[in-house]
Amino acid sequence: MSNRPSRSVKISRVFQFLIIHFSRCVPPAHDFDGKLLNKLGFNVGTSRDNPVIVPEADLKHAGVMSVKMPNPRGMPRRLRLVLLVLCAFMLAVAVAEFVIFPVHLRSAGLPSRTINLMGFHAEPKRYIHDTWVNAMGFTGAVPEKSKVAGTVRVLTLGGSVFFNRRFTERLTQALAGVSDVKVEVVGAALQTHTTRSSLLKYRKVFRDLDFDVVLIYHGVNDLWMHHVADSDFRADYSHYDPWYRRNILLDNSILCRLLYNAVLWRPPAKHVNGATAAGFRMFEHYMGDLVRECKDAGAEPVLISFAWYIPETYTLEAFKRGELDYSHPGAYMTSPVELWGGVDYVEAGIHRHNAITASIAESEHVPHLDQAKAMPRSGRYFDDPVHLSDEGVQVFVAAIAEFCRARKLLTTEAQYVK
Repeated sequence: MSNRPSRSVKISRVFQFLIIHFSRCVPPAHDFDGKLLNKLGFNVGTSRDNPVIVPEADLKHAGVMSVKMPNPRGMPRRLRLVLLVLCAFMLAVAVAEFVIFPVHLRSAGLPSRTINLMGFHAEPKRYIHDTWVNAMGFTGAVPEKSKVAGTVRVLTLGGSVFFNRRFTERLTQALAGVSDVKVEVVGAALQTHTTRSSLLKYRKVFRDLDFDVVLIYHGVNDLWMHHVADSDFRADYSHYDPWYRRNILLDNSILCRLLYNAVLWRPPAKHVNGATAAGFRMFEHYMGDLVRECKDAGAEPVLISFAWYIPETYTLEAFKRGELDYSHPGAYMTSPVELWGGVDYVEAGIHRHNAITASIAESEHVPHLDQAKAMPRSGRYFDDPVHLSDEGVQVFVAAIAEFCRARKLLTTEAQYVK
């Protein structure tokens, strides 16, 4: 009879060899009887110093060569420290982003995280001149997610003309006077805002709030974007303001946004009228996108041409001395036309913007109110070249109300009559 071990014995010895060597590579564990176990839970001896020994001769006889299993050393201490610090930093960032900041915003009565990350809002719950800023950082009503049945919800988008002198409050009164249903007006127009500001606000805050009508009034603030060298112009307007810069980090991290705005962003050198062609092109792009997004969301956009008044005798010196026929607003600050550029440049720019606005209204088949033609050209209705006086606001909101009434925009059926 052969002395060679049977096949079952060979397999048993090989398996025992693998168990023993594996147990030397991993930390031991113990069962409830105190026996030494490896990570697979097999008994490999009563102690680590007294494991089951498989004679090497038997392994060779079984056809298995002796293999030295490596005993891997632990992770280097420096690497462990780096990983520990990195994990602690990521945990601190997560706690700040999703616990500390939200709690602070709620306790301080500040706008939501979404609005803060969007960036284009005013400081809430305070007066700017005589206009009250609501808890969202805008004016007028604070809309609920679900609109009350039988209510017409109106949104305004634009710059300071639609903000100053309690414009939202007075527009609400004017619209209520010509409508048989409740009208809720949310004023998202704020000082210095542009077509891109309005587009970002609508996308990130207002698109899903079921607005019926969106009143859009832009024509002068986008001219600020022109005053850099053409090579410094950025299509997203981020050469002018860091809040215009958007990406996945800046849109979702308050810490990244603070770091970028305060440290990383640098404004380019000013170059008057340096990027005129690019500026007009982007005005058309953003105005068109805004109109299409309103329509996609089920709202009726109303484009309003920009009104202004610059007397023939205008000079910067005469303006500063108060020699022109503009109304004097008392507590309100006035702005000379030079804030946006030279007289000829600003007038030509507003004309061009109004032509673009009318063209988009026609091509997109949306209502267009030509206030540039309708507003009287008199200092009686203007504080300065573009901002309205008290009487000017009253005339302006009355024109909007009559336009909406005539075209049946203030009905729950939302039938538009051209």
